[in-house]
Amino acid sequence: MPFLAGISVFVAFAQPVTAIVWIPSFIACVAVVTWYYEKHHQGESTDTWEVSEEKWQNTLAQHVDKMKEKREKSSDNETPQ
Repeated sequence: MPFLAGISVFVAFAQPVTAIVWIPSFIACVAVVTWYYEKHHQGESTDTWEVSEEKWQNTLAQHVDKMKEKREKSSDNETPQ
């Protein structure tokens, strides 16, 4: 079925670009891609941008700890003038 998306894109650009050609081709392309995605990604989280508050806080805390360590190391390596 995914090959239909390629065919619809070909039809959309091979013919003169008119609304009669590219709107149905675009709708078909979106339908096929949606069908393919749903078939192969069932049960998976689709919201990849959502990050739990706890994970965000842990990541932030780790970053702050690394910056503190770098600052301590750089202050230890400085020679008094």
